[in-house]
Amino acid sequence: TGEEPDLQRSGDSIRKYSFQKLAGRSPGQEDRTSFLRKGQAGDWVNHFTREAAEIFDHYCGEMLIAAGYESDHAWVGSCPRHPADGFTPSR
Repeated sequence: TGEEPDLQRSGDSIRKYSFQKLAGRSPGQEDRTSFLRKGQAGDWVNHFTREAAEIFDHYCGEMLIAAGYESDHAWVGSCPRHPADGFTPSR
């Protein structure tokens, strides 16, 4: 927008919506019954199956690439066919 960021407001938002504040527990403490499962960046790799990745890629793959999270759609092939098979990063 060309406007200067309000650092106080940004900091307030970060604190207000932190994992610890919303979930009532520290990041890394898992609660599989909660929508806020673990609060750890990248933990999705322990839960995505190939089928889930294909669906996610279908609907959001272009945005994932545009945002720089992935360079192409090859990440889908790195996801296991079954959760117990584990994840092999493409990078």
